[in-house]
Amino acid sequence: MFIVSCSTPIPETPSPVSTSTRIASPSSNVPTLTPVPLGKFSGWIASYRFNVTLDYVAHRATVIQTVEVTNPGPDAWTQVVFQLPTALRSADLWALSNITLAEGNATYQKKNGLLLVNLPKRTPANGVATITFNYALIAPKITLDTRPPSGNIGYSNDLIQFINWYPILTPYRSGSGWLMLGDAATDPLPADPIFTDLADYEMNVTTTESVTVTSGGALSRTSGNWKFNIRNARTVAFAASHKYQTQAQREGNVTLTSYYLPEHGDAGQEALKAGAQSLKLFTDRFGAYPYTTLAIAENAYLGSATASGIILHTGRGYADYSGRPDSLLIALTPQAMSRLWWGQAVMGDSYSQPWLNESIPMYSELLFYQTHYPNLESWYWDSRINYWQPSGNLDRAASQFNDTEEYSRNLLRRGALFLRDLRAAIGDASFFAFLRDFYANSAGRTVNSNDLFVALRRHTNADLNPLLAKYFAKQLMPTVAPTLTAQGSPSPTPLIHVVSSGETLGGIAKFYGVTVEAIVKANKLPNADAIFVGQKLTIPK
Repeated sequence: MFIVSCSTPIPETPSPVSTSTRIASPSSNVPTLTPVPLGKFSGWIASYRFNVTLDYVAHRATVIQTVEVTNPGPDAWTQVVFQLPTALRSADLWALSNITLAEGNATYQKKNGLLLVNLPKRTPANGVATITFNYALIAPKITLDTRPPSGNIGYSNDLIQFINWYPILTPYRSGSGWLMLGDAATDPLPADPIFTDLADYEMNVTTTESVTVTSGGALSRTSGNWKFNIRNARTVAFAASHKYQTQAQREGNVTLTSYYLPEHGDAGQEALKAGAQSLKLFTDRFGAYPYTTLAIAENAYLGSATASGIILHTGRGYADYSGRPDSLLIALTPQAMSRLWWGQAVMGDSYSQPWLNESIPMYSELLFYQTHYPNLESWYWDSRINYWQPSGNLDRAASQFNDTEEYSRNLLRRGALFLRDLRAAIGDASFFAFLRDFYANSAGRTVNSNDLFVALRRHTNADLNPLLAKYFAKQLMPTVAPTLTAQGSPSPTPLIHVVSSGETLGGIAKFYGVTVEAIVKANKLPNADAIFVGQKLTIPK
């Protein structure tokens, strides 16, 4: 789910620049590459609805979670399979009351970190399975030195956070079934991996009126009630505090909002600034950010976590920030921001090929420093990478790392070294064209290593196999540059939009990048005003 991509911890900088070292001033030389337009996110039809009652004082939440998922066929379903993140495998943190279907209470099994919900009646192709979970979340006390995945659900004196906090659908593939994720799902795995397809999310959080709640997506609120909506999203997370203060700014068509504790005002402002700089840079380097809002919120532990539309950012970094760009707070900002592209919009298999989600975000720290603080490039390599002496092959499963610290050292940092050498081998123009190509053809999908190297081959004819042999046990480059063709959706199911209160057909069409006329025709509407709340609209491709 997140930096679980979600919450890979990044240790504090081991060797800060001495006080006699001149700190670089921000560079105004921001590249002005033409962004690659983001195509329509397409996939199967799944939606999550959460009604959360947050007892902020008691540090617990009760949750009613409803998941509605359409079977794309051709198989009939007898089960629906969910992942249980690390926190949900502990009876001390997750208390499941029941699981219900339309027919009544459901039976289920837990196996290797999965929750298999049995369907008493087969769900045929194009049929809908609706599953409701009732459970409680009990947050333990954590500190700024708590390392993820510990603390993904946790509280401090000032805030409470929920990261990888709910049962999450595993990917389903027509003709192949649910991806069972194999033995790699045993407890615990480094970085608390999540692997899932896009879905629509609606979350209502009811809590004490004086408490501020933050999450990704569009927000509407009344007294003590916070409602978030985000579509075509990978995961959701949220945090709440009775002390949060906010600042906001716009970058392009995106509104960024910083949430921080009052004693960390300077850090909150600088996190917002670095977030906006990263958004602009990565829009140029990778492609369009898929939403119009982004929250950057101070969290309660060491690491940072990214979910769709939100970064829950290193609490330790805020507490220790002293105004320097060579700091945990600033270094982690571009990494966490990059995960909105790599790990959220585009997701690799976090269990069997986690390097796909980790390498580009770690290298994105360098892109940020090269652009805004070029005098700190050597600091990045010395302190953020080489100090840790990364080693080993990148094509390892998450289960092949002993713990999150080894995972961070020998996957993230080794991945950054690979991208450094790849960029040197093919040149800047080909390297950044490859990244934009890979994003444009992968956004909204789950990908594998072959997808990445096929995109790479489109931009170079160089013999890269000696380079790959240095970083991979088995990976080879495709021998022929493939013809660029449009990528198919992960299933034949059309994209469906459920109309919410206050929406217009014009706004829906703009969101998906299609015309009003095309939606009217696809749904056989008499006119553009003939829509109603709860209506399911087919979005034409």
